[in-house]
Formats: sequence, structure tokens, C-alpha cells
Amino acid sequence: MRAVILYGGADDDQAGETILRMVSETFLGQGWEVDAKRVAAMRIRPCTGCFNCWLKTPGECAIADDGGEVVRAIANCDVLCFLSPVSFGGYAGRLKQAVDRIIPVISPLFQWYQGEMHHALRYTPPVRLFTVGWQQAPDAEAAAVFATLTERNARNLHAPAAGSLVLH
Repeated sequence: MRAVILYGGADDDQAGETILRMVSETFLGQGWEVDAKRVAAMRIRPCTGCFNCWLKTPGECAIADDGGEVVRAIANCDVLCFLSPVSFGGYAGRLKQAVDRIIPVISPLFQWYQGEMHHALRYTPPVRLFTVGWQQAPDAEAAAVFATLTERNARNLHAPAAGSLVLH
């Protein structure tokens, strides 16, 4: 089994580093292969919305940077984990930018999924998704938005299982 962790914290974020270590060790302790990617250290430019990854070069982004490495890792994993400080209920900016660039893993074709119209998957089987966020101080409203964001991302990825946790 293979887990991909997209870490959105800064290198000097002690809470984030502790969470990254604990999540990685948990997977490793269960015999999983872990691919932890520190998105702040990667060269991932913003999505331009050109949709070449759907139409001209299916499954591959037209932007030549580290975003392609993230897409390949996600296409070949069993579990996808986003670790991020909670920013207004969402992911940290660099992680959000990386998440925006994973649209090559879905197809431009639509299908009904869980009673809603969604893009079909390009690669199967779908990944399970979980997120761990952290806050400096408790903020129930931001934590609720974070949980909803996770649920919506999971639905878009057709994740058979998903969950989120916000720590403070």
C-alpha cells in the first residue's frame, strides 16, 4: 500500500513538522510505503485553467514544473493525505496551489456520482483522502469549513473513504 502526503506547512512550523512525522510513522508502522512531499519546497506554478491536461495532453499538465510529479504520485497511491495549517477554513496557500494542479487525475467527461454531477475519474481505483489541519487557537467555524472542504474534495476524487481532523 502506498500513501502520498502533501505537506503544506512551513519548514519552521513545529506543530506541522510533528504532525507530518506522526502521520508518516503511522503509515510506516503499518508497512505502507510513504511519499511525503513538502509543497513549499517544490516548484509548482498556479493552474492557468487552459485545460490542456484534459484536451491536448490527457492526464498531463502543460506546465513543466513539479506539479506533474504530484499528479503521478497521486495516480499511483492508495491514500492521499493533505496536511496543512488551517487558513480561513482552507488549506495553506502553497498546498491549495498544488491541489488546484491535480485536475489531470480526473476526466473532462461527466457522470452521476452520489446523486450529483461530477467529473469521471481518469485513473482507478480511486484514492482514499484524509486531511489534518492545525490552528493556533480553536476556531470551530474554520474547522467546520475545513471538514466541508475535505468532504467536497473527496467527492470530486470519488474517494471511497475520507475524513478530516483539525488540531489546536
